[in-house]
Amino acid sequence: MTDNGLVAYGVPFWGNLHRSYEVDYDTAAPFAAVTAQFGRLTLDASVRLDQNKASGRYAGNIQRANVDMNQDGVISVPEQSVSAVDNAAAKPVNYDVNFTSYSLGANYGFTQSLAAFGRYSLGASASADRILFGNSVRANGTIVGDQASYNELKQLEAGLKYQTQKLVPGTLGLFATFFHAETTESNYELTSQRFTERVYGADGVELEAAYALGGFEIRAGGTWTDAQIDKAETASLVGKTPRRQAEFTYQLSPSYTWKKLSVGTSVIGTTKAYAQDDNRLVFPAYAYVNAFVAYTLRPGLTLSINANNLFNEFGLSEAEEGSIPSNGIVRARGITGRTVSTTLRYSF
Repeated sequence: MTDNGLVAYGVPFWGNLHRSYEVDYDTAAPFAAVTAQFGRLTLDASVRLDQNKASGRYAGNIQRANVDMNQDGVISVPEQSVSAVDNAAAKPVNYDVNFTSYSLGANYGFTQSLAAFGRYSLGASASADRILFGNSVRANGTIVGDQASYNELKQLEAGLKYQTQKLVPGTLGLFATFFHAETTESNYELTSQRFTERVYGADGVELEAAYALGGFEIRAGGTWTDAQIDKAETASLVGKTPRRQAEFTYQLSPSYTWKKLSVGTSVIGTTKAYAQDDNRLVFPAYAYVNAFVAYTLRPGLTLSINANNLFNEFGLSEAEEGSIPSNGIVRARGITGRTVSTTLRYSF
């Protein structure tokens, strides 16, 4: 059933995805930016024109029957179906795609400590090789439409910033940002071997705080996100929460420095999230702790010990399956377990 343990000439469990790329991408992106101040009001604007040209060739997979790979004169089971790159059926790549990105922002200072800001941005990035094997590139290498060849983000944000150096005791900073984002994305998933064309929408609030008093400092932050799929290649996914997108994420980082000694810790956490876009399998919420100790042995020489995921917390970040299959096995990836490192650093 195998050739000395080799199950197959190819990767049948992943669809025998033998592919060849030989494509050049040339990009020119001139940009301009301007900032102007009128009393307490600061305005800024920027624009960038991306001009992308793709040229080359690519080829997909072909299955060949009865190929004597090891030249022993016998066709073994793995040699009955062999994966190869179908170079004889290679397709050309020859297209241009252009898009314009820009950003407009304003900041108004009510006092030296309090300010309000707002910004609207539109940006994009070319999709490159991820669209070659779909319906976005014609047989002659030209593009079907500009929108299919790049991913676009529109974002509106506004907020308040408060930071003072005159608070007694200590110093305090508070920041609140409200945001609305819309993402248009074309993508290819290797694991599921399918193309996706999605529009995602998200509204949320990001809160940050920082306080310092003498050698003590603490920073905290949290982001609440209400995200959903607004448009999808499968109608049943519309209105669902995007996979791996938690409703709330947070972090808390206190630290203290006393003479030559510094100690600190951080707590990073997330609420539950869905494994896939159909929202059937749920990743449970988790939080993990990092910590460090650093001591200055002499000027320029520091000894430190760092621990990531100190209590070896278990958390899931990705999974291939959207529900538990009949065999009970879900292929998933977890966060890194406890790791401890010691560093001796010399600066001169």
